[in-house]
Amino acid sequence: MPKISLDIKDIRVKLTRDYETIFSCYHEAGHTVYALLHFVKVDNVYITESDGRVGGYTHFYSIDLSTIKDKKTLNKLIPIEIGINYAGLAADKHTYELLCGSSTFPLLLQGASTDLKNASFLIRKYDFVPINLRNKFKKKMLLKVKNQLVHHWSVVTIVAHLLYKKKKISYEDLKKEILKKVHNKMFWENQFIMIEKIYTKIADQSITEQELDILY
Repeated sequence: MPKISLDIKDIRVKLTRDYETIFSCYHEAGHTVYALLHFVKVDNVYITESDGRVGGYTHFYSIDLSTIKDKKTLNKLIPIEIGINYAGLAADKHTYELLCGSSTFPLLLQGASTDLKNASFLIRKYDFVPINLRNKFKKKMLLKVKNQLVHHWSVVTIVAHLLYKKKKISYEDLKKEILKKVHNKMFWENQFIMIEKIYTKIADQSITEQELDILY
C-alpha cells in the first residue's frame, strides 16, 4: 500500500482556513439573525475567500434613515442598524466562549473591525448619544445584542451550518432552512410574514412613518 505523505504546514494551513470559515459563518449568521429578529430583510449572505483569507458579507435591505423625519421613529430605527453592525462581533464572542469557556475574544477580525467603524459612524452621524456617553453606550449595546443572539442561538447555528455548507444563501434559503429546523416555528413564521409585508410596502413606496413607528 503506497504511503501518503502529509505536509504538516499544509495541514495547519487547511485547519486555520477551516476555522476562519467556521468563525466567518457564525459572524455572518449573527448579522443575519439579528436583522431578521428586527424585521430587516436579508437578501444574501456570502462566505468569500481572497488571497488565502476567508471573509463574509451579509446584504440586508436598510431603510434610508435620512428620509425619516419623525424623531421618535428615527430613534427606533437607528439602534436596529447599529445592532446589526454589532451582531457579527457578538456572535464571534459567543462562539469563542462556547469553544473554550473564555468570554474575552482575543482578536478582532477584519470584518468585525469594519462593522464597529460602521456602528460608530451611525452614532456620530445622527448624534445618537452624547460624546461623553458613547463608550458606555457601545459596551451596553454590544452586550444587549449578544444576549439577544444567545437567546436565539439555535437559529444562529442553523444559519451558520447552512452557510458553511453552501457558502452563499438567499433570503428564500434562510426562510426555508429556519422554518424547517427551528423549534419555535410559529414565532419565525410570523417574523417572515411581517418582513415580507414591510418590504412589499417599502418596494411600493406605500409605507408611512406612522406604520414604521408602530411596527418597530
